[in-house]
Amino acid sequence: MWGLLVRGCITPYHVPFGSGDPVVALVMRVQPKKKPKRRYFLNPNSAIYFHVPDLDESDIAEQVEADTQLTYAADMNAVHGKLGAGGGKTGGWPWGHKDGKVRFIRLQYDGEDWDDGLRRGRADANFLAEFQKMTDSDPKHVARKSEYHRISLLADYPKGEAPPFVYMTGSRHIGTSARDRKILREYLLDGGMLFADCGYRTWHRSFLAFMRQVFPDKRLVDIPKDDPLFRYPFHFPEGPPALWHHGGFSCKGIKHKGRWIVFYHPGDVNDAWKTGHSGLRRNLARQAHALGVNIIWYSFTRYGEHTRKYRK
Repeated sequence: MWGLLVRGCITPYHVPFGSGDPVVALVMRVQPKKKPKRRYFLNPNSAIYFHVPDLDESDIAEQVEADTQLTYAADMNAVHGKLGAGGGKTGGWPWGHKDGKVRFIRLQYDGEDWDDGLRRGRADANFLAEFQKMTDSDPKHVARKSEYHRISLLADYPKGEAPPFVYMTGSRHIGTSARDRKILREYLLDGGMLFADCGYRTWHRSFLAFMRQVFPDKRLVDIPKDDPLFRYPFHFPEGPPALWHHGGFSCKGIKHKGRWIVFYHPGDVNDAWKTGHSGLRRNLARQAHALGVNIIWYSFTRYGEHTRKYRK
């Protein structure tokens, strides 16, 4: 069973209980120094000719230099504490539940490839597995499978027990009803967050139009590179990896009362999560997973703060 599809068949979303903290993963960027070239003085009248290869001519050297000069590289070994909020060491969130789990919920809509990577490629499940490893979370508090359902089911979650974030991707058209758009808007304004991921350049245009329908009074803006989204728990000094940049290089978002309610990555993070990483270098694939960890920490923490009123 890949998801929850029957109307009304939803499970309240409970985050893991505990007390933790974000840990800043500092990144040291290394700019290699070019070594001065050796100069050889030869007798022009010599009968012997030899060519001293320059190190810069080596394919291996070029690759090493390219890897060294990466302007963003999350240090995947820098998260030593337990992820969460509250300042403790056990991990988890004070408003969570002892049986809570980190779950990944994808939105289904009328349009192509909304389920890209869900079955073939196992993108969502792979991300959950990587989340557990990278944050050293208790496996029983991280779901092994992802879920999906229609946008309309967001209205069926109890107040304060909705998913802190939902995910959507695709390749072309985004088909939704006016009711769906109203439900999504209310969900986002009431603490939720949309993690949107561009799978193709046509979807980029569709998503921009979709957001204008959901939020005619707001607009997508570039997210600053020094925003908390890119600093906790993994630090991306130059912003997140651009990956395939189907919709440009800059991540965009919509903010409401100081909280990001929409995060839009233009470069197909989903492909980097798939088994085999769609041919992407492992280093960049791990950064794509780290970005997902940042989104979860941000959405869980902000959702808990926003929905405090429902727990009185």
